[in-house]
Amino acid sequence: MAIFKAIQAFFNDAGWLANAFGILLPIATFLAVCWGGIKLFGKKGRIESLYSQGFLTSWTNEKAMQIVRIAIVDDQPRDFPVSELKKSGLEIELFKQIKLSDIALVSTFDVVFLDMKGIVKDDPDYGGLKLIEELRTLNKKQRICAVSGQTFDPTATRFFKLADEYKKKPLTASECKDVIDRFAHELFNPTQATADGKGILRMLKRKARGDVVASMRKYISAGKARDKETLRQEIRSCGVSESDDIVLLNLARMICA
Repeated sequence: MAIFKAIQAFFNDAGWLANAFGILLPIATFLAVCWGGIKLFGKKGRIESLYSQGFLTSWTNEKAMQIVRIAIVDDQPRDFPVSELKKSGLEIELFKQIKLSDIALVSTFDVVFLDMKGIVKDDPDYGGLKLIEELRTLNKKQRICAVSGQTFDPTATRFFKLADEYKKKPLTASECKDVIDRFAHELFNPTQATADGKGILRMLKRKARGDVVASMRKYISAGKARDKETLRQEIRSCGVSESDDIVLLNLARMICA
């Protein structure tokens, strides 16, 4: 009983202290709530919120080979072991001929095996050169393997210089897989992809960062209903350039794998 009286006497004598607690406690609570909200919002706008801790360490090139999309653009498909490659689990689409207006479609693939002649209806002789020049602009991350059945063609010099690799036709399944495996390893490196993604987000305002990550999260959780083009459009609407949106799309695809 004496202890309680002593405590009461202390606070009576130190009325200013009780008043200080009464003023500072609500302020401290308000600041704590605000800080928690800022941290929560900031976390939602971070790349790290999209994947588990083991994502970077558990990634393998086998996973990269599962998600890499390959286009073969050649008017002589028999020069490629398409059936054998598909049986091995690779996602391959064959284009015997395209129009120059189809360039945007071809630009969506990760790896392209591209011949120079006979593949573009609008320009059968040199359409391949025009195509590769446009592809380099539309998707700077894309890997292109130039292919040719000719021993020498001086007109193809620029075409081959723009490519990442050159192979002479016909190609074996082993040759194709070696090229695809190397390109997939370059394209889908989790450490590099996350670093690039963080760099892109840093250039955006806070709200835009949150919107981009939210769009990526929606894509990741969509399962088989994932829509790559919608994700790219949403990312671009937040201020991400067309050359950078593919980086974030590829990262989202990796997280899904």
